[in-house]
Amino acid sequence: MPFNNDSKKVLVLEDETAYSNVISTLLKGEGYEAVVVDNVLEASELVAQDGFYAATIDGEVREEQNKPVNKYAGWKYAYRLRNENPVARIAMCTGTNLDREGLEELASKNIAYIKKPVNEERLRVFLE
Repeated sequence: MPFNNDSKKVLVLEDETAYSNVISTLLKGEGYEAVVVDNVLEASELVAQDGFYAATIDGEVREEQNKPVNKYAGWKYAYRLRNENPVARIAMCTGTNLDREGLEELASKNIAYIKKPVNEERLRVFLE
C-alpha cells in the first residue's frame, strides 16, 4: 500500500530547493522523514514501491527530470494520487493564491492547501 498511517515518511514533491529544505526541516521537527523529489515521474515511482504517511505537492513542477517546469503537473499529480489513494493525506503546498472556487475544488477532493511560505502550524494541522 503506497500510503499507511504507520509510516513516518512524507513525500515532498518540490522543485525549489529552498522550499524543500524548509519543509524537510519542519517535518523533521515533527518526527517525520521527508523524501524529497523534484518531478512527478520519480514521485510516482516512489509511491508505487514505498509506504508514505502523507504527501506535500507543489503545483508547478517537472513531469520528468531535466524537463521544463510544467505549470499544472503537480496539480494533475495530486488529483491522480487522490483517485488512486482515497484515504491518503495530500496537501498542495504552493505559492499560488487560490480563489474560493479553487479552495472548494481542493476541499471536494479532500486535498489540503498550504500556502507558501510554509506555515509551521498549518503543516502540523495537516499531519494530524
